[in-house]
Amino acid sequence: MNIVFQGDSATDSGRDLSCYNDLGDGYPNYAAAMIADCFSDECDFEFYNFAYEGNSVRDLKKGLNEDFIEIKPDVVSLMIGVDDILSSEYITRYEYKKLIEEYVLEVKELGAAVMLIQPYIQDHHELSPDELEKYKTVRRIFNEVAVKHADAYLRLPPKHSSLPEYIPEEDDYEGDDELMMTDDVSYAVGELYLKAITPIIENIIAQDK
Repeated sequence: MNIVFQGDSATDSGRDLSCYNDLGDGYPNYAAAMIADCFSDECDFEFYNFAYEGNSVRDLKKGLNEDFIEIKPDVVSLMIGVDDILSSEYITRYEYKKLIEEYVLEVKELGAAVMLIQPYIQDHHELSPDELEKYKTVRRIFNEVAVKHADAYLRLPPKHSSLPEYIPEEDDYEGDDELMMTDDVSYAVGELYLKAITPIIENIIAQDK
């Protein structure tokens, strides 16, 4: 089973850009190890990271290149948005949502299941009021697109310790914000990733039997 991680710096995680199999040292690395361990008796996996630090939603279509198509992914997960929020380049809510939806639909046309991951802010980012509003908007858009198009959706707490002023939205994450206060956020996200993707993997394995 081929699983592809897609996104911006949070997913890139310092990977070797010359090798798609290098997962970096962030959540994809942990998630892949947990998935392989959990399903070791039922399936063989190949994991790929197509994320790039600095990627905007406007760069998503570039990721649907010949290398991506040749892999024939079974599952594609996407976390993107933080680099858009921190960028000075203007993008409307309509364009952001349109680009995410177009990407998801194109990936599904290739025969892959899609899991969306709600963006989150790590400790070293301090948001201005304008960036905070963009952050809330991006998270709401992920909710909307996931409900309509995704095969799985991983919600994440909206804040790390740099966002004490964050006021949750109605459709925001309602779990334990302390998750993002752990020493290793990437490991914690990896655990949640495994939980969210498990139904997709189990369904694919069942279809192959």
